[in-house]
Amino acid sequence: RNRASKKKRMAACNSFFILSFCLSSAILFSTIAATTPPLPPLNLIDTLQKGGQYSTLLLLLATTQVANELANELNNSFTKATFFAPTDGAFNSLQKGLLNSLTTEQMVKLLNFHVIPRLFTWSDFTNGVPPQQTQASGPDGPYFLNFTSISNQQVRVSTGLVETSFSNALNLTPPLAIYQVDQVLFPPDEFGVVSPPAPAPAPSPKSGAAPSSSPSPSSSASPSAPPPSSSPPQPSPPSPA
Repeated sequence: RNRASKKKRMAACNSFFILSFCLSSAILFSTIAATTPPLPPLNLIDTLQKGGQYSTLLLLLATTQVANELANELNNSFTKATFFAPTDGAFNSLQKGLLNSLTTEQMVKLLNFHVIPRLFTWSDFTNGVPPQQTQASGPDGPYFLNFTSISNQQVRVSTGLVETSFSNALNLTPPLAIYQVDQVLFPPDEFGVVSPPAPAPAPSPKSGAAPSSSPSPSSSASPSAPPPSSSPPQPSPPSPA
């Protein structure tokens, strides 16, 4: 009996120890989670206002509510993103009247084309970044951006229609990296934007002929005109009386 009762007491003690250990671990992990500071709230508008050259972009972000949607998505989830911010000079270089011709839906798509749902730092670009899907989609699916590292803090970005480089980061703190771009990023086959035509090559001179800056007198003559005679003109015979 003594041995049986002793075993029961030992089993009870072991169960109590295990339960106490589990409770202590749960309390410890809860305390660590409670004391871990959350990511700072995102304020895209303040960041762009401090940049001082994003008036047009700020107006579009406010008009379309894209800034609020992006902030809510990033602040209320574990999502991180990268945003490319065109300057006022970038918008001023667009075709005249193009921006005003866009509908609200097109403006939203254009702004979302500047958003990648993943945060990239300079070191990420230096190590190589494959084509990245943006927040915008077209008739054939999502639109992508292509990146080529030029140096440690200079990267070329291409849309298939527009190509530019960026070297200025406005913010790299999670949840949003913000990079300045000097051209508005347009996807191909959208918004009526076309690449500027390549200049026509200058006509090459014919072989054996020296180039002339002025037209030759013979070039303007009629092709049916007879060649000039080298003999002097003969007098006309007298007419009969």
